[in-house]
Amino acid sequence: MGYISFTKRNNLNWVYELENSQVNDLFTNIYTNYDTYKKIFTVGLSEIWENAVVNEIKSIEGKNILDLGTGTGSISFKIKNRFNKKIYGVDNNLNMLKIAKSRKKDINLVAADAGKLPFRDNFFDAVIISYIFRYYKSEKIRNYLEEISRVMKSGRNLIYLDFMVPNSFILKNIHKFYIKDFFNLIKKISPKKDLNQTLEFLTQDYKNFFQKKDIDELCELINDKDFKKTEYRKLTLQTAFIIKTQKK
Repeated sequence: MGYISFTKRNNLNWVYELENSQVNDLFTNIYTNYDTYKKIFTVGLSEIWENAVVNEIKSIEGKNILDLGTGTGSISFKIKNRFNKKIYGVDNNLNMLKIAKSRKKDINLVAADAGKLPFRDNFFDAVIISYIFRYYKSEKIRNYLEEISRVMKSGRNLIYLDFMVPNSFILKNIHKFYIKDFFNLIKKISPKKDLNQTLEFLTQDYKNFFQKKDIDELCELINDKDFKKTEYRKLTLQTAFIIKTQKK
């Protein structure tokens, strides 16, 4: 499915907001097996989604790419394996960055907050963000976008990846059953503490997944000031989405 324009809305308010330390704690509890569980729980679809993001890099001119919220470096390493780019992976979770560092690829890993990036103005040729904005409300996201815009070159693309709840009634209920009911069943029969922590994280996190109206609101927020030509596309039975926008 190709990119589509967003529907303009008047209110920008979709999820409860966590403090940075709370978001950090969520991932600290599951970092050891994060990549393995991510593949299992998305039935391998996370690989398809991340490759869709990486495909967007093909048309990017210039070498400096920022992977914001890099986590264990999954997207950064996929880009490095396919393109001759200089990748900067940024995350504020030191445990996740330890996993990324252990992979020993030529990636510049930086511990930093999205609201205060340690890079000069107009440095990056593209910025990739994944699975971050659903934890924050509009004001925090605006602050992050201002900082991201500062380090980006004009005319270059920002790519955002995240989960979504299917819009179709049938798909939505199948999706909800899989993530909430099925995962709760596994929790009851599994003796593994780290698996149960991950399942608990995912079932709680489900309420933060974007719905169609939320994606429209996020696109409107992004398109409001420093960015233009904001559009999005749904991935794999409406279970994830990519937003693409361009710095003015």
